[in-house]
Amino acid sequence: MLDGTIARESRGFLHGPPRQWIHELTELAVGHGVDTFLFAGAPEHLAEFALEIVPSVREQAARERAGAPGTGAPAPGTPETGAPAAR
Repeated sequence: MLDGTIARESRGFLHGPPRQWIHELTELAVGHGVDTFLFAGAPEHLAEFALEIVPSVREQAARERAGAPGTGAPAPGTPETGAPAAR
């Protein structure tokens, strides 16, 4: 459950602007395998979470998992991931 604050300024983990939430949730998804996020923040921010943050996290996580150029994520099969290369 995500009990954070969507705000103009960063004040720590999940307490900041949407771009911070996108970065931090993408790290949870890609780096730690989290695949479900339940928003428990202020109800007035639910639409922003659902319509802006969630779609951006999905897109960014998909790019990073695919090892897209410019994401900083290693491609599958490289020594950094330890994952086998696709055949």
